[in-house]
Amino acid sequence: MDMDRFGEVQIKRSVMKNIRNTRFSGCGKAGIGRNYARFFQDKNSLVVSEAAGVNDGMGLVRTGFIKAYNNVRISGAVPVAVSDTILMPERDEQTLKHMIMELSDMGEAYSVDVISGHTQIVSAVTEPVMTFTMYGIFDGKSFMALNGKTNNGNKVAAGMDIVMSGNAGCLGSVQLAYEHRAGLYERYSRSYIDNIFKLEDMFALKTEPDIAYECGAVYGYNVGSGGVYCALWDMADSLNIGIDISHDHIPIVQETIEVCEFAGVNPYLIDGTGAALFITNNGQILSDRLYEAGYEAAVIGKVTDGHDRTVSHDGERRFLTPRG
Repeated sequence: MDMDRFGEVQIKRSVMKNIRNTRFSGCGKAGIGRNYARFFQDKNSLVVSEAAGVNDGMGLVRTGFIKAYNNVRISGAVPVAVSDTILMPERDEQTLKHMIMELSDMGEAYSVDVISGHTQIVSAVTEPVMTFTMYGIFDGKSFMALNGKTNNGNKVAAGMDIVMSGNAGCLGSVQLAYEHRAGLYERYSRSYIDNIFKLEDMFALKTEPDIAYECGAVYGYNVGSGGVYCALWDMADSLNIGIDISHDHIPIVQETIEVCEFAGVNPYLIDGTGAALFITNNGQILSDRLYEAGYEAAVIGKVTDGHDRTVSHDGERRFLTPRG
């Protein structure tokens, strides 16, 4: 199942340009480089984000739920509640019941309450589609950067390190493994391919954002459907900064490389849900802290002067480009 996304140019031209400002000033809106909106109330704030899910081999609920969860978690907030909308092509009560039971199980596993929902039969869809609205709260303090500036005044600046937690192409490689399972079993041993499905345990962000912001990170962004390269571009574009990335330092598991080679796709451009990018003054300290906590992590680049977004690999340097 191809869960592609509109490109940056299309989003700016057709979405962001056509959304008018409102009278409510206590709101940090979502946008490129920030997948959540934030409502401020005194010292507390509410974070809201949305995601969609379809049947991608892992069920109808798991992927969309976790994407919405990560969108909230990267802000430093704790997800506490979710609401859903289900569009179905026909009156299939068994499928509906299965989806709700799966949603309830996911909520229980991640300590998120299901608080509301809407279900509708729509002939325009050919298979069930489910959207999730995730709500999170802060516990009175926030480390998250908004528009390149944290609430304590620190700014993203040239010379800062870019740290990545998690692995490139994690969710995308699992989706590909489900899609090409028969062919992969013919080329590789069953036990080797089955290791790929264990990556499902790495989709959700856990304490990575907490560790990052406690270590002084001034910005965080979760990798999504466009992969790590797309996330790096979004991050740089939203902050209006240049970046230089070392391709060889980007964490990735060998199984992801093998699956992508079989499917003929770039592992750095497939869904990287489970990974996150952080900007901080001392990336090695943060990388070490994340590794000590049990997460894959590495310093993968730096913020630079100017606006060039480059990737270095095998002695060559090329430019990142926006999708769309």
